[in-house]
Amino acid sequence: MGEFKQSHYYEEGSGAGGLSTDDIHEFLASPDSVWLLKLSYLDETGWPMSVPLWYHWDKASFYVVGRKRSKWVQHLRRDSRCAICIEEMTHPRIRKVLAQCRSLRRWPCVTRAPPAQSSWQPRMAGSATW
Repeated sequence: MGEFKQSHYYEEGSGAGGLSTDDIHEFLASPDSVWLLKLSYLDETGWPMSVPLWYHWDKASFYVVGRKRSKWVQHLRRDSRCAICIEEMTHPRIRKVLAQCRSLRRWPCVTRAPPAQSSWQPRMAGSATW
């Protein structure tokens, strides 16, 4: 995914509205996180579709892993426009992050599980099913 940018913030301390940058980083990178990234994309007919995915957040970009033959991967190769939603359903405020993005293919799509020494493997190992 491309670089993440939040377009606006709400008044700090108001109890409503947007999260601060630090709160966003804490929410997205928490070791206790069980949130799925819901990736929305456009299919070949222009209709929006969504898929839930495990993700990695490095404080600037989201990383998701797709198999080579996954339909959503094929659609993003054709049209890189996408949107994401990550929401917490157990917090009293229901924190969430919404963004419009462009997908960037950084590495080849996987056809099997990556090696255990992969830099992102520990973060996603307990989440992914291969």
